Amino acid sequence: MPLYEFRCKKCKIVYNRIQSYADTIPNCPYHGEMYRVIAPATPIFKGKNWARDSYGLHPSAKGKKE
Repeated sequence: MPLYEFRCKKCKIVYNRIQSYADTIPNCPYHGEMYRVIAPATPIFKGKNWARDSYGLHPSAKGKKE
């Protein structure tokens, strides 16, 4: 199950919770109403040549001649 972040509309307290998307949104213990925070996607850089300086390659692979 994914980890979701919820924020109170009034006091801005943030709660993290592992739950299904279909589950109900939890209530803030102080004010009640919360909303789900939509986080930006995090890119994953895999494979060779994704960066100009070949960042992420093993040191032994940088100096190889073909």
